[in-house]
Amino acid sequence: MGMCGSPGDGGAKADEAARQARIKAGTQAIDQKFSSFDDKFYNSRAQDYFDASLPQLGMEHARTKNTLGYAMAQRGLLNSSVRDQRENSLENELAKQRRQIGDQGLSQANDLRAKVEDSRSRIYQQLLQSGDPSQATAAATRESAGLAIPSPVGAIGGFFNDWSNVYLANQMNKAQTGQTNPGFSFGGSNKASSRIVGG
Repeated sequence: MGMCGSPGDGGAKADEAARQARIKAGTQAIDQKFSSFDDKFYNSRAQDYFDASLPQLGMEHARTKNTLGYAMAQRGLLNSSVRDQRENSLENELAKQRRQIGDQGLSQANDLRAKVEDSRSRIYQQLLQSGDPSQATAAATRESAGLAIPSPVGAIGGFFNDWSNVYLANQMNKAQTGQTNPGFSFGGSNKASSRIVGG
């Protein structure tokens, strides 16, 4: 008696081969739909956030610098080394805020990268379960299109709140009296930062 498979084995193997072919086609379609999400795409997203945030940073820097000049003039420190120190401090804070904006842009780009990879992975799993490349292609088309839409940059502000309300106020008061005064508020009371990072 021969050791050959049952008559149905050939059909099962053919079915499985056809299923694997469909999965391969679906995988290729998924990869094609997500192909635009490369390093260039994510770097561009990070740069877009940075570029959108800089105008607000520039306006706040100019406003804070003007307020600094006014406060120095009111205290007779306009032509003093104290003013030079405070202006240098303000420029250092500006550089710090620029770096933080850049870091936030990279963080948002990395968050988006994680969402893209999660979406792609879910669609792969759906394809393996269903073996339906048309369904996978439709899902990849829909989700990749949604993920490619730029997220609006929310209202950004309060870049110099900490510098103005804590460091500058105390340092200016110390220059006058030799003491720091937590109650001295440069530019008014504004304990809660208005900075909101959107994404």
